[in-house]
Amino acid sequence: MRAKGRRSSGAAGTLSDVESPVRYTRWADDLNVQRVLRHSKVIVTREHYIKLRDPKVDAAMGALARAISKEKERARSAAVSEIAETRVNKERARSSNG
Repeated sequence: MRAKGRRSSGAAGTLSDVESPVRYTRWADDLNVQRVLRHSKVIVTREHYIKLRDPKVDAAMGALARAISKEKERARSAAVSEIAETRVNKERARSSNG
């Protein structure tokens, strides 16, 4: 790890400055990523930089996000309806008393 505020030189230093995992795509196999990052062992690259994306997990997370959005909208609509009903009831009470 490099010290905070210290600039390193070379390709490895430049890429480590980004401090985010390398997006693993079909064009970048683990051996090529290892070479670019100048790791001595490919296992270092695999453990720390390559994050595989599972399409099933992505689909499940999308479904969960949609379900949460629908529930939020349903709750908001229910709250708006309740507020409107309360206002109507208050108006009726005022008009019957006044």
